Amino acid sequence: MDPRAQARQRLQAKRRFQRHALIYAVVIGLLVVIWALTNFGNYFWPVWPALLWGIALGIHAWTVYGQRPITDADIDWELGRDHRPDQPAGG
Repeated sequence: MDPRAQARQRLQAKRRFQRHALIYAVVIGLLVVIWALTNFGNYFWPVWPALLWGIALGIHAWTVYGQRPITDADIDWELGRDHRPDQPAGG
């Protein structure tokens, strides 16, 4: 894949993450407003969707910003693993 196509994919991934983060903030904010409008209840239940969805958002952030792109050197190294003498036969 050419560098421009790779750059386009990375930019699209970043935009998808930004959109995901914005939707998360809006929805969790609305859940807090609903909780507040129902006299604050005895239990802050919006914490559960915020926590669970926040974990998913964190994983999404890691896939977009934390992982480095796969390079040709990575592919060459992986292909060479099957032929290195220090590897047992069959895998």
